[in-house]
Amino acid sequence: MEIKIKESQNEIEIVKDDSIKYAKISKHIHFLFFSLTLICFITLKINNSFTIGNILFFIFSGGFTIYFFSLAIKNKHINEVLRINLENIKLEFLKDGDIVYSRDIPRWKVLKIKKKIPIFDFYANTNFVSILNRELVDKRPLKIITKDEVFSWGYKVEEEKVDEIVKLIKEFWNIED
Repeated sequence: MEIKIKESQNEIEIVKDDSIKYAKISKHIHFLFFSLTLICFITLKINNSFTIGNILFFIFSGGFTIYFFSLAIKNKHINEVLRINLENIKLEFLKDGDIVYSRDIPRWKVLKIKKKIPIFDFYANTNFVSILNRELVDKRPLKIITKDEVFSWGYKVEEEKVDEIVKLIKEFWNIED
């Protein structure tokens, strides 16, 4: 994970880039898939049960399993962008360069910007809304609190970096604690 901060006179852009970490994980997953295919091929050849049907069955069943597992990992390593200008904050989540979620938060609506470190909680309620809330809000330490909602940014970002970002935003907007 890499945090890139670009400052200009009128805007600050903070990008949490997870593409490098995902590329490493993806490389290992692909290596695992091809290794398992080779082991299956050798095992079928030794047992004299090698047929095109057996190898296709393994490739499709193992391939789909590994492919969907790879997609699940890819969803965890999503890029997050926070653009702060004098009028608003723009929060974006990017997957493969495409915007998955985007929200403009006007400055006048922002009540507080703070850091809240997520703690481990046992969630008994497992409906869709609580799962979505847990993934999008609870696990991200930078909180942007408005009159209506709470927005979060920075999945698995270090505490020191979040402190630095909060300080940077407060200095940019001239907000006092």
